[in-house]
Amino acid sequence: MAALQIELVPCLKDNYAYLVHDADAKLTAVVDPSEP
Repeated sequence: MAALQIELVPCLKDNYAYLVHDADAKLTAVVDPSEP
């Protein structure tokens, strides 16, 4: 069982999205949190 891989992806000047990868399940997701 491998751990999740999480990468920060720079967006514009002061924001980040998160790339989350599960190699065992062969699934990848991108989380882009926004301001409320």
